[in-house]
Amino acid sequence: MKERVPAAEHRQCARHKCANFLKRFKGKIFRKLFWKAAGSTIPQKFEYHKNEINKLEPLAYEHLMERDP
Repeated sequence: MKERVPAAEHRQCARHKCANFLKRFKGKIFRKLFWKAAGSTIPQKFEYHKNEINKLEPLAYEHLMERDP
């Protein structure tokens, strides 16, 4: 796709990212924080929720950051 339409934006499905994330990091708190971060409308809120995940479990934070947030 990138070869034919180089300016096209590639997006990832948050629902699938969340499902894969929750396979490794169980619990309602992770689900809640994931969707708060995913639904953030301004970068500051996204950073805040991302940091909340990091405080709770640094490995969960690293897992998400490896997958192009």
